[in-house]
Amino acid sequence: MIEISKTHLMGNLEALARIGAKEAIPALEKALEANDGSKLHFVAPIALMFLEPGNEDYVRLAVPNLGKALQLSSGSVRREAAMTLASIGPKAAPALENLKAVLADPDPSIRNAALLALAAIGPESTGAIPLILQQMGD
Repeated sequence: MIEISKTHLMGNLEALARIGAKEAIPALEKALEANDGSKLHFVAPIALMFLEPGNEDYVRLAVPNLGKALQLSSGSVRREAAMTLASIGPKAAPALENLKAVLADPDPSIRNAALLALAAIGPESTGAIPLILQQMGD
């Protein structure tokens, strides 16, 4: 049997989720309990949400992790997190403060993804209006 590192396992779980492999659900649910310093507990709810977007529990678990992902150093991770929040729509409102902070990101593609997420959240995003208007003046 091949030994799989935790990083590789995270990639496997995310790939299975994006492919739509429902058989990954037990492994992802087990990963929710991971508290071993890895990012498994971070990726698992997001992957579960991709597998079952209608599952309110998975969405509720994923949104805070996506908000935290907006603070990571990797630009591609921040952009992907914002785009995923945009796909969630109004249920992504708990990540509003993190999205507002990303509006100051130096990368325009990340700022645009955050704008899409704020628009998808809708009227609850009105607190971001001054920041958006400020960007327009820059």
